[in-house]
Amino acid sequence: MTEPSPAEGDRSGKRAPHPLNPTFAVALVAALGCLLLALANLNQDRVVGWILEDPEHTATRMRMLLALLAVIAVLPVAFLSYFSGRMSMEVTRTGRYPPPSVALGRKVGLRKGTDAHAAARTLRFVSIMLGAIAVGIPVLFWWLAVTLTPQ
Repeated sequence: MTEPSPAEGDRSGKRAPHPLNPTFAVALVAALGCLLLALANLNQDRVVGWILEDPEHTATRMRMLLALLAVIAVLPVAFLSYFSGRMSMEVTRTGRYPPPSVALGRKVGLRKGTDAHAAARTLRFVSIMLGAIAVGIPVLFWWLAVTLTPQ
């Protein structure tokens, strides 16, 4: 009996790690974002009142709020960048897409060889672009803080 290749998976009876479901992860991040937007909408009058309460600290409070919004905006993008990069490495390592450690939300045909490596390159490109966006978001918020708040 021959050993199964890493691309085929190990069927020796060892329990495999729980597969990561990207559909669930994206849905969870989207639900968290919707919850944060709803909470912000409910408390908008309080937040604006807090910012304008003390004219001496208005600029500082505005910068703090923009920094918090930048962090909230960056987290899902950074997570998706990390996830895409991790999945790209897994596809490259196993030589198949989807890799055995990932459970996708819909049925996808198994790709092996050069097709799998093409999928890995696409995932790597998406990861790099999302990483660049994750870096650009705080820069944009910093520019807004400098531009919109009095010195």
